[in-house]
Amino acid sequence: MKSVMKLAWSIAKKGAKKFGGSPVEYLSESLKMAWKFKGKNVKRPVKKTRLTLKVEKGYFRKSWVARINGSDATYKYERAFVKAESQSNDEINFDLANGVYEVCDAGNRYFIQVKSSKVERINEQDVMAVVA
Repeated sequence: MKSVMKLAWSIAKKGAKKFGGSPVEYLSESLKMAWKFKGKNVKRPVKKTRLTLKVEKGYFRKSWVARINGSDATYKYERAFVKAESQSNDEINFDLANGVYEVCDAGNRYFIQVKSSKVERINEQDVMAVVA
């Protein structure tokens, strides 16, 4: 954001020098130009959706979430496990961006798709269509 403002003021000063007037008069248009040049490279925060799963004791009762990034010859899906944001004795929370995920909720496995802050359960055929 700081680099965009610096560029905008620089453009506004050049406009004022070339066409006359005060740089403030050119700031509105120079901001639009600066965002056009730099805005594509500015990192914007990704909105995430909170998913809460239950925690149960036992090896086969683990809860986890994995983002599906593609297909894999050995494991069927290329997955990246999502780190839990917080955990208590009875629940575990994950913050998820848009995408397709495999979820293991205390041993119960299923697929979800996160789209526009909404979580929807999907079947394996839908996962294959997205991955392919």
